[in-house]
Amino acid sequence: MKPPIETFKEDLKGFLKNLIVVLVTVLLVSKNISVAQGIFKINEGRVSWFLDVGIYTFITLLIISFLKLVYNKNVFNIECYFYYDKDYKHKEINLKPNKPEKVYFFISVRGSVKFMPKSIKISYSENISLQMKRHSAIMVDDENNTYTINLEKLFMQEDFIDEDYEIPCDLQIADELFKRKVISPIIEKKEGSKVFHLKKEIKDFTIKKKGSAE
Repeated sequence: MKPPIETFKEDLKGFLKNLIVVLVTVLLVSKNISVAQGIFKINEGRVSWFLDVGIYTFITLLIISFLKLVYNKNVFNIECYFYYDKDYKHKEINLKPNKPEKVYFFISVRGSVKFMPKSIKISYSENISLQMKRHSAIMVDDENNTYTINLEKLFMQEDFIDEDYEIPCDLQIADELFKRKVISPIIEKKEGSKVFHLKKEIKDFTIKKKGSAE
């Protein structure tokens, strides 16, 4: 089930699309630009009006669909975040020191491979232990407490991809003085890539010590 805000966004896009169709159709009809009379030689007022409305609606929808196709082919969508329950809702976790919990790092990609970012970098503090499941696309730098996920290795190299990937992780805190930390993934773009080609959604993951007042 989609979150209510996502459903609202989709509904709003649908309403805007219908509004544009109506406005364009009304504008053309009000200017007495008649396809029915000009091409089909239909001069009966009501018939030509209905035919014009149908033709303009179809043409406008066709143009919108074409523009949407061009946009989708030139924009890469990526979403990534940690979560620890299967309904994808909890972006916060309370941990007991030295007691590991299973969390997941979720990646969703959609778009042309040529606009795909280079990698995702995840850094965390020294009093956090994060163990990601081994994968050839995942590189770990223990000295700097950093994971780098190579997206080109993680996803198959096709012209267009629309895939989700989930990485299991073991997470724990090792310090009794630990209170609160936030992990914020960083998306690293390829050299020369343009900003408008990338549409990203990154969600922070908050880690707290169980019982902490903060």
